[in-house]
Amino acid sequence: MMNDTERSNSALAPTPPVIRASFAGPTQNANFTRQPDRSSRESLGIWFLNGRAWKIVANGSTFAKVNNDYTTARNAGLPIGNPVIVERGTVRYTRQGGRELTSQGFVVVAPQFTGEFFQGAAAFRNALNRLGITKLSPEYPRLVRDCTTARTLGLQDCQGFVRRTSTGISEPINFTDIHLDPRRPEAAQALLDVLNGLPDRLD
Repeated sequence: MMNDTERSNSALAPTPPVIRASFAGPTQNANFTRQPDRSSRESLGIWFLNGRAWKIVANGSTFAKVNNDYTTARNAGLPIGNPVIVERGTVRYTRQGGRELTSQGFVVVAPQFTGEFFQGAAAFRNALNRLGITKLSPEYPRLVRDCTTARTLGLQDCQGFVRRTSTGISEPINFTDIHLDPRRPEAAQALLDVLNGLPDRLD
């Protein structure tokens, strides 16, 4: 039997990393024999394959909410990429030092975006500064429009990619990891505050 110290140390021990994972659904199938390309608190991780980002979730209990949030965002015109597929299926995964586990989960498959990644208002401001975007930049009106949509929807933990449209990509911003709560617009409002505080031009 473990004593109190052993229980405490066990509770604090980090979760071993996922070293392989697969998903099998009605239309989406993938098998990854490596650790995720990006970590994720709410999923096994995010893997990149052929220009797509695969977020594999082992627990299917949040499927309905996630699927509804992506559908709502898409219908409202929030730039989340096209197509974004949210699908139930069988998840198999192995953590380092463990055996393979199987569960009924789901996957979110979205475009693998390029540009400056941001998560939160401070990182958004830094990304805009690195890109040299001001209120007179051609991207500015679209950024205001899209962040206003995010505020209306109550986008939480705002994150995504921002870029100059001179790169040949028509959308200056794409949002990822969509979670909505219209009662809580503060996170997206913080992005608008950043945009409102930009200078007219760079000195």
